[in-house]
Amino acid sequence: ARELCAVDICLSGSGHEERQAWWEQVRRCRRRPQARPIPTLPVAALLIPPDIRHKARMDSAVAKVKATLRRRGMTARQLFGERA
Repeated sequence: ARELCAVDICLSGSGHEERQAWWEQVRRCRRRPQARPIPTLPVAALLIPPDIRHKARMDSAVAKVKATLRRRGMTARQLFGERA
C-alpha cells in the first residue's frame, strides 16, 4: 500500500494513458512472462481510469474465483451445491 501511494504521488501529473504506457514499459523489463491481466494486479488502481475502475474490480474478483475453482477442480454448480 505504501508503495502504491508513493507511485501515485510520483505519477500525479500524468493521465491514465501515460500511466498505462509507463506500466507496460516496466512490465516488458521483467524476465518472466506477464500473463496476469492488469485488473488483477494491485497497481490496477493507478492504471485504470476512475470511470471504469468499479467494473475492473468486479472483473478481477470474477477472475480470482474462476482461478480458484480451476485450481480446486470444481465447477460453479458444485460450488453452489446445484445438482448437474
